This record gives sequence, C-alpha cells and structure tokens, in this order.
Amino acid sequence: MQNLANVVLKDTFIYGISRYLSLLAALFLTPIYTRILSKADYGVMDIYNIWIAMFLAIIPLGLMNGLLRFYPDVEKQVRERKKLISSILFTLLGISALFIIIAIIGKSFFIESIVGDKSFSGIYQYAVIIVALSVVHSFNLELLRIKMLKKKFLIVSITNFILLSLLGFALVYFYNSGIIGFFQASVFALVVSCLIGLYFNAGEITLSYDLRKTIEIIAYSSHFLSVFFFFHSTNLIDRYLITNLLNLDLNGIYAIGLKISGLLNFIIAAFSMAWMPYVFRIKDEANARQLFSKMFDNYLKFGGLLIFFIALFRQEFIAFFAPTYESAYHLISIMLIYFFVMGLTNVFTIGIQISKKTRFLTYSAIISIACNIFISIILVKKIGIEGIAIGSLCGAVVWIAIQHFFAQREYQIPFRYFKNGIIFLLLILAIVGLEFVDISSPAYKVIIMLVCVILTSFNYLNSWRHNRNSNL
Repeated sequence: MQNLANVVLKDTFIYGISRYLSLLAALFLTPIYTRILSKADYGVMDIYNIWIAMFLAIIPLGLMNGLLRFYPDVEKQVRERKKLISSILFTLLGISALFIIIAIIGKSFFIESIVGDKSFSGIYQYAVIIVALSVVHSFNLELLRIKMLKKKFLIVSITNFILLSLLGFALVYFYNSGIIGFFQASVFALVVSCLIGLYFNAGEITLSYDLRKTIEIIAYSSHFLSVFFFFHSTNLIDRYLITNLLNLDLNGIYAIGLKISGLLNFIIAAFSMAWMPYVFRIKDEANARQLFSKMFDNYLKFGGLLIFFIALFRQEFIAFFAPTYESAYHLISIMLIYFFVMGLTNVFTIGIQISKKTRFLTYSAIISIACNIFISIILVKKIGIEGIAIGSLCGAVVWIAIQHFFAQREYQIPFRYFKNGIIFLLLILAIVGLEFVDISSPAYKVIIMLVCVILTSFNYLNSWRHNRNSNL
C-alpha cells in the first residue's frame, strides 16, 4: 500500500475540490454582496441558506452514507451494483417530489415564522427548487467519488462553480436583482451540472428497484439523518434567537463570522471526503488501529495550524470579506474551535461507524442539542452573539465526548491522550492569547505564522522518520 497520508492528502484536494470551489465562490461573491446588500438582506439570505442546508440534510435520509458503506460489497457484481444505485436514486427522487408538495403547502408558515418579512417571499420558490436539484447534484458527485472517477467529478463541480459565480455576480451587480439573483443563479447552475452528472452516471442507472436493500440501507443511515436534522435545526434556532432576542442585523454579523471561520470547515470537509472511504477499506487490517491513531495525531497538528492561521489573520479576512462587519472579530475564534471539534468525528469517533452502531449518533446528538440551546439562551442576553457561538461549542464538545466513549467501547483505538491533550490545550491557549494581544502589523503576523509552520513541519518530519516503515 502507498503511504496512506500522501494518498489521503492527494484525494483531499481532488475529491474536496467542490468544497474548495464553493470557497472560491464565497471569496469572489461575498465582498460584492456585503457592499451592495444591507445587513438585513444578507441576514435573510443566510436564513434561506440555512433552511436549504437543513432540508438537504433531511431529504437524502442519510442514503449517501449508506451508498458509501454498501457500495464496496457489490462493486464487482454488476447487476446488484446497478440495482443498489438505481434504488437509492429513485428513492431520492420520490422524497424530493414529496418535499416540493409539502414546501408549497408550508410557504406562508415559513415566511411569517422564520423570515418575518413578506417582502422576501419571492425567494422561496427558488429555494425549494435548489433543494430538489441539490439532492440529485450530491448523488452524482457521491457516486463519481466512490467510483474514483476524478476527472468527471471535477467537471461537474467546476461547471456548477463557474455558472454560479459568474451568473450570480452578473445578476446582483449589473442587473441589481438583489439577493434573489443569487438564488436564480444557483438554480441555473444546478440544472446544468445535474444534467452533466446524470450523463456521466447513466450507465449505472436502470429501472430496477430493490425495496429490501433500500430499507436495509435506511436502517443503517437513519441515525445520520437524525444527527443532520438536529444540528441544522439548531442552526435555525440560533438564527431565531439572534433575530428575536437581539436584532436582524446581527444575523448578518453571525453569518460573516461563520463564513470566515468556515474556511477551516471547508478543508475539514474535504479531508473527510477523502479519508472516510479508506477507513472502511483498511479497518480489518492488522495495523488499522495504529493508523487511525496516527491520523488523529496529524489532524491535531495540521488542524491546529489552520485554526491559528485564520485566527491570526481574521482582521485581514474581515477587511476583505466585509469591512463593516468588524463585530464578528471575537465570534470567529470561538467558531474556529467549534468547527475543529466537530471535525473530530472523522478520526476520534470512527469506531461507531466501523461497528455499525450508528444509534449512538442519535443519543449523543439529542444531549448535545439540549446543551447547546440551554447555554445559548442563558448567554445570548449577557454577551450577545458570542453567547450563541459558545453554546454551539459546548454542544460540540458534549457530542464528541459521548460518541468517543461508545466508539472506544465498540472499536478501541490506542489514542495518545496525554500528548494530544497537551497539544489541544496549547492550541486553546494560543487562540485565547490572540484575544488579548493586539498584533496590528501584518509583517509580525507573517513571522509568527512562519515560526509555527517551521515548528509543525519539524515535528512532522521527526514523526515521519520514526514511522517511515509504516503506512502513515
């Protein structure tokens, strides 16, 4: 086997390109939107995006996770493979059609209860179409990724990115369409990329349907669905608390804070896309548990470096993305740690997925969400939107801790708790220190970052020499 770390790094770039392209779209469009749109407009756009993301988590019923887990079992059995893929696709299409009907019926409730401003109701139909198309788009990308069709994966991703960016810019900037132009551009980009993706995957789709297999996959994947539902519902609750206990403008501030700290999450998501298929492939090998432990070590080192980089230069990020949103400064550091902790599911709790005991995901999510909401309600009136962020962080810590307990019980991995605990503690102290130290000179920041990179690289090289005969 090739050096696993190098393979995962390469695949992180290739299969995570859709995430990077979304990041590039944000880099391109956000400075434009924040200069043209009001804070209230940007806040409403964020509410719609959260609503879309929530249903994109619910509608697939976790079937994408099931496809990832069950595809290797039938990969060499052509008939069974096509039946599996077709069953999942037709199930997704059926649920999407049902969603459209329900969404039409519930339009008034959403506008009045969530958005609170009927002047933005024209966006609703576009948001509904985006959800339905995105389900198909995600299915196409997931299937291409599992089949390792890297070039086709990139074509679909790049097409969506180019159309969304260029058309979104043209509609909002040149035609003054307001935030509705962004959603119109999204619909057009998704239509084209879905057609291309279906063309690439047409050979794997038949008219066959296996109800028994579909039920089996849903039984496995349903707990992923519950987790997605709980956490996206919490995002909506967070926006509700900010809007009703603070004001709508602060939703825009919160959205910018999430977008900048979300730079870390793009990279973590890309890593997850590359790493998880290898988890299932090597889980039964003799040295698998040691490989998982070492990957966790690497996650802490390089993830910590990324957190420190974004936190160190967040003032510059704010100046670029949204110069008038400086109130997001302290929020960013909290959300960076939040995304880092949430990303631990890829390395610190994988025993749950390996053992197929996914019910523990639901148990931990329920407790986590309750903790999140309770702390957020207490703190939001005392310290503002930072209280919402702290509530989210506490919920994430609880979620990971509970999962890790059950994961280790089902599939024990020899993590080096003391050493990694010290690394994590130093990372937290470094982030907290940046809150109290004013480093205004970009030159000093660059020097500090270079020192951190050199130290991390030196540590990694030492580890690599020590483990050069292993796969990681």
